[in-house]
Amino acid sequence: MPDIRKHLVSYRTALSRDAGSLLQTRRESVLSGSEEKYSRLILEAWAPKTDAASILQESEALKNPDRISLVAEIQEKIVGFCTIGIAEGLLKQCYVLPEYRGMGIARELVRQMEAIAKERGLTSLKLSSSLIAFDFYKKQGYSELHSYNYDLGNGLQMPCVMMEKAL
Repeated sequence: MPDIRKHLVSYRTALSRDAGSLLQTRRESVLSGSEEKYSRLILEAWAPKTDAASILQESEALKNPDRISLVAEIQEKIVGFCTIGIAEGLLKQCYVLPEYRGMGIARELVRQMEAIAKERGLTSLKLSSSLIAFDFYKKQGYSELHSYNYDLGNGLQMPCVMMEKAL
């Protein structure tokens, strides 16, 4: 039987006023159940605490016409989001709050972003996957290109996998 909450999810373009919610969603998503793949230090560097400066930076980034972000909402609460960079042909991020996982929200966000990318003339999308999300992206049709270490700063490196999907 399908989860009734799935039908209450709405999707829209992210607005600059959503910046704080997006950052908090990313932080909660990253810090929840990820310690089997990455150390707490890496997780904290990947998704630091939200402050006024990071909210302002995210708000400005949301105004960039080359960057498209969609949010998933349930009863006006942001429960997930996904971002692509058109010029780079890159799916930059996709996060869903832990309590809303397994409802198909991330899958739908990625599907909608792929459709937007295709409308904008892209023939493929690349992404840098964490080890946590690797299996999810593989199920969405992305193929592994190569593994590498992403530099988080302060000497921290996060193992990642570059992936790509033809649209």
